Amino acid sequence: MKKNILYFLILIVIALTIVIFMNFNNLKGEETVENSRNNSVEANTLKGSYMKLIDKNGQLMKSYSEEEIKNQLIETKLYKSAEDENGLIINPPEEFKAEVKELSKSNEYKLYVFHSFSFSSNIPVGKNNIFFRKPHSIIIEPIEKFESMSIILQNSAGSKVGIIEIGNYIGGLNIPLDDFQLDDSYTIQLINNKQEIPIYLHGGVIIYD
Repeated sequence: MKKNILYFLILIVIALTIVIFMNFNNLKGEETVENSRNNSVEANTLKGSYMKLIDKNGQLMKSYSEEEIKNQLIETKLYKSAEDENGLIINPPEEFKAEVKELSKSNEYKLYVFHSFSFSSNIPVGKNNIFFRKPHSIIIEPIEKFESMSIILQNSAGSKVGIIEIGNYIGGLNIPLDDFQLDDSYTIQLINNKQEIPIYLHGGVIIYD
């Protein structure tokens, strides 16, 4: 009798072990599939993406790899915030305050936010070609991939001091401007280099002094 009970318990343990092992493998398989999907989406998001910094003489200063571009992507909700006529954020809700604090380095910098729009040729950032004092970075987030955009920086004398060329990506791309060593006030203009196809943007942010 005792032997029968022992055999029965051994069978139960074996059965439970098999069930646990099968469930673990299924979960591991699902996780692998999900990771594969995420990697595929990420690869499609950045496939063919580029970002180039060009100086006032048209010489290439820096070209970013896809991996470097990936590291410059951020998530932001600021395009949905209320703003005044100067693009400055008005009484941000609680969900935005932490983000404002982070991007502005605890209010050390100012933020200019622009919202969803499309353009086919060129468009200045801000009304009446406003000037941004010592801009540090620009965030541009497209709704869908676009082939080629140039961002033109002009100083207070109207001279072109730098160009950023970007394209073929999805996400909020944070474009650093430190390499240009900007110490003046500048206008910023967006140029659609493929004018037959409009560029659609969720919005963007200028981070400046």
